[in-house]
Amino acid sequence: MRTIQPMTAADYARIERELGQPIICKDGTYWRRVRPFFYRPLLVWEPIVEPLVTPPGTVVGGAQYLVTDATIANSSMSFLMYERVHEYSLAGLEHNRRRLIKHALRDFNFKPIDDLREFQERGYSAYVDFFQRTKYSYKSERTQRNEFENWAATIFAFPKAILLGGYDAKGLVAVSVSYWVNDTLVYATLFSGTDALRRNVCEGMLHVVRQLACEQPQIKQMFTRPYNGGCGMDQYYLIRGCKLVTQPAKLVLNPVTHTLLKRCFSRQYAKIHGS
Repeated sequence: MRTIQPMTAADYARIERELGQPIICKDGTYWRRVRPFFYRPLLVWEPIVEPLVTPPGTVVGGAQYLVTDATIANSSMSFLMYERVHEYSLAGLEHNRRRLIKHALRDFNFKPIDDLREFQERGYSAYVDFFQRTKYSYKSERTQRNEFENWAATIFAFPKAILLGGYDAKGLVAVSVSYWVNDTLVYATLFSGTDALRRNVCEGMLHVVRQLACEQPQIKQMFTRPYNGGCGMDQYYLIRGCKLVTQPAKLVLNPVTHTLLKRCFSRQYAKIHGS
């Protein structure tokens, strides 16, 4: 039986690397390359203490990170977070949200995924259904069976990954992956089949994960995603109680890169800058 275990930044970096993410370590801080030659911290929600850390990428590209001293900030970064996770309760939600969750808890059993073969087989069917429904472009290679099976095996082999499944009478129909990193629960992955989605399996899964965070005294907050300007997934979490958290950040760019972005890619520059 898989158990809920905290992990360090180094643990998180290791699993992300094994999943193919471009992660580097500099001055003891892990960074993710989010665009060519552009980096943000792996723990993007945690401020960087200057001058103890020098960001990578500034010779050619750039980096952006939260700062503890707002006076040195020249930009901002926004995230969708569940704060004060210990205050969560089903009774505290609005009536319609409670109703949907109760329907999900009646129709599905949410529990750790302990069978790799089932994860690879039924999880793959749910993922392909999810991809065809959403046209989600990120990691589209996982629609190839061997790619999905390799991804599933990597996650399954990592004991600190919080791997939960939603099950009905036919078996596994929804999957979520979360990571407990320091004092934060990262809600990293969620997908389901279309029929299960119609029966509110994702409502139930989010409830179970939020309840899990509520029950762990060391978990202070839950990170869902960087804010993306109010897109569909942003709205999905906002109407389910997520808070838009905006914090001061420092944007460091190579002078040539800065000029090029500002003059030729003004929309992208404004998005990175937080304006």
